Amino acid sequence: MSLASQILPDHTLTPVQVDHLITVFNDPTVRDYLKGLARECSRDLLELPILSETPESVHKKHLFVSGQLLVLSTLLSISKE
Repeated sequence: MSLASQILPDHTLTPVQVDHLITVFNDPTVRDYLKGLARECSRDLLELPILSETPESVHKKHLFVSGQLLVLSTLLSISKE
């Protein structure tokens, strides 16, 4: 067993847990909330002060916000299908 596997062992959800997560992430209120967070992240991305910051700083902020959007997109992609 590798060191990484010892530190972070595999974790598998039961079918009941998976069904519960699908139900939660398909709740209209939860979906609206996640979409609202995505709108805020998108707004942050559009409002980056690219002229007053260094290219490295803008790049780091862009990567951070893009990562947030990717996580939200993944959560919104969970469906009953």
